Amino acid sequence: MIRRNITICLWCDTMPRFLEGQSLIVEKGPLGAGRLSPVQAAAFARQDVEERRHQAVRGMVLGLCCYLGLLAIDWWLVPDVARLNAMLRLYVGMPVGAAATRLLTRPGLSPAAYQLLPIAFGLTCAVTIAFAMSRSAEPAALTYVCAGLVVISFTINLVGLTPGYAAGVNVAIAVVMAAFTAQSRYGSASVSATYLVFGLMVGGVATYANWSLLNQRRRAFLLRERDRERLAEIARQRDLLERLAMIDPLTGLPNRRGFDAVVAADLSRTGPDTAVAAMMVDVDCFKAFNDAYGHPSGDEALRSVAQVLAAALAEDCTDARLARVGGEEFAAVLVGRDPGRAVAVAERLRRAVEDVALTHAHGSVGPVVTVSIGVAHGRTGMGQGDCAALLAAADGALYEAKRRGRNRVAAAERHGPAPGAAAPRVGMGMAYKG
Repeated sequence: MIRRNITICLWCDTMPRFLEGQSLIVEKGPLGAGRLSPVQAAAFARQDVEERRHQAVRGMVLGLCCYLGLLAIDWWLVPDVARLNAMLRLYVGMPVGAAATRLLTRPGLSPAAYQLLPIAFGLTCAVTIAFAMSRSAEPAALTYVCAGLVVISFTINLVGLTPGYAAGVNVAIAVVMAAFTAQSRYGSASVSATYLVFGLMVGGVATYANWSLLNQRRRAFLLRERDRERLAEIARQRDLLERLAMIDPLTGLPNRRGFDAVVAADLSRTGPDTAVAAMMVDVDCFKAFNDAYGHPSGDEALRSVAQVLAAALAEDCTDARLARVGGEEFAAVLVGRDPGRAVAVAERLRRAVEDVALTHAHGSVGPVVTVSIGVAHGRTGMGQGDCAALLAAADGALYEAKRRGRNRVAAAERHGPAPGAAAPRVGMGMAYKG
């Protein structure tokens, strides 16, 4: 029943998280865009700003190279304005692009700054090219204005603009193209309108591509978040199962596995020649209690005894370790307690259980539930402080307490392993009596 309840609790606890992780991909916003929660949207915005900044730096370097590289074509296609073109690009466009690129390499600017800097360079490119071509008498100049379409695609997609800024720069560059075309020698209203329509069409397609890329990044972010949350949930479940595997489900105390682990950790932190005491506690005549009152009442009695032992032990030894190691047996280890103090603590535990006065009319000791306790002590670094050896000695003292009439404390006369015997390691199996 306890294991089933634990399984149900785990299922109820993890299923909502699993379904929440699924909803990251299933839920969609307008036009199929992935929907993010406010917390996720903030995290995505922080990550997206950095990605767009790096993309903008790379795009700006590429754009500057292309922008200056076209000077060679200017001398061939529009020689009459080649000098004007070179001056505009070298003394206007290049400084603007270089300054914008330099600023983009600095983290910590506002998201709007990372958007406006590439836009400033893109508009500068469009204006300088269109202005120079509007002053040319060459027929090729009218066609050269179409370079604004390249600028539109470059500005919108290669420098990482968001869809809103992309749409705005698209309209601005299309208007620049149409306006300077109307001022050229071969321009007319119909030609300007054609350039405006073509600019808006190309920019519209580029803006849609930009929006699609943004959604792809958003969905990729959601997938990474889902995987991260699932891995975190798996780790949480693993940790929970590991803790449950070290806990006795009846009393809530550590079981033998958990007891060995925490005691080994405690002993590893102690210095050499540190006093260590071990106790074995056994409920007197517990089989008779189960036979008379039934196993459910026996379980309740064990829970009560465990609570009393834990509370009494915590009053004197906050760093003591207590565990249920058998049916009605408990073990405790106290680090840094001398032999006399350990026996006094054991006696206090025995009296605490007796004072609770749990009815036991079928025992040979008295009318209430009592415990017998065996105590052994030793020192670390000398073999005698080994936990398993001390527990074995405490178990022998427990048998002596039982032999003397139960409901008493007995201390081992010889602590630790026998002379010349190898001290067993913590965690080795020991035969405890039930």
